[in-house]
Amino acid sequence: MKRNFRASLRVLLCGSLVVLAVLGSTCDTGNKRKLKDNIEAKNPSCENGKQMHTPLNLALRFGPLTFNPLVDSSPDTLTVTRNLFATLLDYQYDKNRPDDTGLASAVNAEGDGQTYTVQLRKARFSDGTALKAEDVVYSYNAAMNIADSTLSNLLKFDDKQVDVTAPDEKTVKIKFPVAISSDLAKLIMARVPIMDRVSTEAAAKTSGGPAGVLSLETPPEKIVTSGPYKVKSRSANEIVLVANEYYWKQDSSGTLLPFYDEVKYQLNLDRKTQSEKFAKGELDACNSITGEQFKSMSGNNKITVADKGTSMRVWALVLNTRIDRQKVDPNKTKHFFIPGFRWGLSQATNRDRMIQTVAGGAGKPAYNLISPGNATWFESSAKSYPYNMEAAKKWMTEIKYNLVGTELKDPINQAVRFTLLCPKDPEAQAIAKLLTEDYKALGVAMKTDEVPVAQWWKYLNQGVFDATLVEITPDFPDPAFITPYVVGNRLYTVDGPVGNFDLRKGNWYNEVTRAMNSALKIKSTADRKEQYKLVQQKWGEQIPLIYLFSENMLVGAKTGLGNLRFTNIDPGATWNIEELFVK
Repeated sequence: MKRNFRASLRVLLCGSLVVLAVLGSTCDTGNKRKLKDNIEAKNPSCENGKQMHTPLNLALRFGPLTFNPLVDSSPDTLTVTRNLFATLLDYQYDKNRPDDTGLASAVNAEGDGQTYTVQLRKARFSDGTALKAEDVVYSYNAAMNIADSTLSNLLKFDDKQVDVTAPDEKTVKIKFPVAISSDLAKLIMARVPIMDRVSTEAAAKTSGGPAGVLSLETPPEKIVTSGPYKVKSRSANEIVLVANEYYWKQDSSGTLLPFYDEVKYQLNLDRKTQSEKFAKGELDACNSITGEQFKSMSGNNKITVADKGTSMRVWALVLNTRIDRQKVDPNKTKHFFIPGFRWGLSQATNRDRMIQTVAGGAGKPAYNLISPGNATWFESSAKSYPYNMEAAKKWMTEIKYNLVGTELKDPINQAVRFTLLCPKDPEAQAIAKLLTEDYKALGVAMKTDEVPVAQWWKYLNQGVFDATLVEITPDFPDPAFITPYVVGNRLYTVDGPVGNFDLRKGNWYNEVTRAMNSALKIKSTADRKEQYKLVQQKWGEQIPLIYLFSENMLVGAKTGLGNLRFTNIDPGATWNIEELFVK
């Protein structure tokens, strides 16, 4: 069985920093939201809270790129849309597993290992419309119909899509083309957002787009949601969400979630700015405190901070191996096809200096797609090419490249030059500066082209760049959700063969494919780990990326904020925002 995946990078400088703003009067007064009729309540496993009638002010590094939860997008986008659209099963980030607090009241696996029967709870969308099985069918089909997206490829096995049907209004049958582990099936159910068919199709027609498409330009009143919040307003610098009054979760005392009536996202605040505001007490939580600021926060009894260890994120330098001359200059990117050249670049990369300069020393070098912070799945025996400038120069000599003065020349005496596409973000810019210095010492001339984030994202998806910086962020820790970045029709930006170069025809690629496909059907975590070990051992040496480092997940919140459950996967402090309240 061969599984087709698009190697889309849903990466965009992740770890989007979320901040809870300074709280004013937060007493539980005023009109209290109550559970609506014909809704089946579910008690989450959290501390009982109270409804907060002042806004919860948050911040994002850039802001969402769309309100459509089905398309590949940035972590900021996912942070917002996960508050708007619920899934059949919820995901507990602190425990790294799905649970039954989603739209499904029961999930039963049949004996064939392919079919799952889902009973829907009595729930309503934000406009009061009852949730029906046809909405689930619509959402899954809409996800599968977005060609080459992460979700569509996640729902495709051996070129066959998942079959989703509705035997009745409250029952959904999900049949996978092949038998897969129940753990993976449940993870998929915790990832696919559920949308209201009628309103979503109507909104798409209004905007002139295909069914299932919502955008930042979609009027807020047209966005009918299934999650804890709905959109109130949007501007260039702020997005405001208000509680979905038809939400189904309530604590054991009968208080309806989300506890905060309103959430305000300030946009375009970089990590450093947010961290500084948090340190001053102007903001109430940080999902990613900078290393330098974290050192100064110990002993402050007004805030609680934690180092959750190495995050799941991995910074990487993506090397473009497209052959489309309208998008790239092959004279600049031809070097990237050569393993020895990539290994030389890796050994010319001073990761320790990068961690000290960019992350304040709080991080670990990365040499593979799975972060060293992913304790269950990370494989330390995978091949690495650590910093060693002499070894880097030796690699270049072995592939017949020569250092002439201060310039590295290829076998036909052309200087090695390329441009690094870099989003205008302080962290990315700092990494770009260090890489430029490292590669200059190797004789490689790399200049930086800094562009606004929206433009960077566009170029990234179109493949219009020589090289670019990304910070890869998995949706969940399980490698099944890294699979789209590993096995697929396109390895990142590889379109096809160039002369003797075709990264998809090597034995290593076949071994990776077999290991990934086999892992999908293995129930034992230990056995699956062996399969993913093979992937990491083969993948890091061959793919045209230079993995750089993973920062530590440094998180914090204002003292007195209830239901905090810090974790090392984004968003580390506020992933369960619907449960947060002031004690």
